[in-house]
Amino acid sequence: MKSIMTSVWLALLVLLPCHAAVRDVQSSEIAVQVSVDAQGHLQSVQPMVKLSAPFTALIQRSLSNLSFLPAREGSRTVATTTWLYVRLLGTPAADGKYDVSVRYICTGPYFTRRDPPGFPRQMISQRREARLLLKATVETDGRVDHVQLVRALTTEGRPARMFVYQAVHTLERWRARPIMVAGTPVISHVLIPISFMLHAYDSFGNPEASNLPALRPAIDATGLARLGHRPAPLPDGVVAAIDSPVKLVHKTR
Repeated sequence: MKSIMTSVWLALLVLLPCHAAVRDVQSSEIAVQVSVDAQGHLQSVQPMVKLSAPFTALIQRSLSNLSFLPAREGSRTVATTTWLYVRLLGTPAADGKYDVSVRYICTGPYFTRRDPPGFPRQMISQRREARLLLKATVETDGRVDHVQLVRALTTEGRPARMFVYQAVHTLERWRARPIMVAGTPVISHVLIPISFMLHAYDSFGNPEASNLPALRPAIDATGLARLGHRPAPLPDGVVAAIDSPVKLVHKTR
């Protein structure tokens, strides 16, 4: 389904006249499998969804400019197979169409099963929303466990426990293809943003304005997992590895 929706979005992006939208638009995240050699260079770039040849070439060309610190085993550097997450951005152009560029978001394992959590019914009736940030472990066999809450924002700071329960039990059913270092799967720890929002979305997937009360730190969000650093904001739906064996160092031109 995701590959179909991505293809539909891309077709609309090329054909849509500029007056139909006066702002930039973006696709959902696209996972791209890459091989990073022992020198930190990308050797293969393959999107995990079916794209037309021009968009595949655009992603390959854009990501070829990225440079990484390679993974290490002891004193030597080794090759890694991992996944980069990107989005396609469309900017209105003078010819009435869109200029398309690639935005790199993060690196992490590839999730083969990623069911969205259901919205707690009681929270719907009470018109309560939440944004959660969770930390989890992706094991070498692809299981997701040790799910912990990092941050919880809820409507007017009200208790988050129903949202957290739903999110944790859903994430524990997720499955992933682990990152491979020197041909061997490795454990990784990931950050997962989960949103329970009641507002509608426009035709480009952008959230429309909500008139509900503001989200604040939940009063029952105690004993939170510690990261040792302040995590960068992640777009909804994007899962980022905290301890990726390869590190982005710069983007060449």
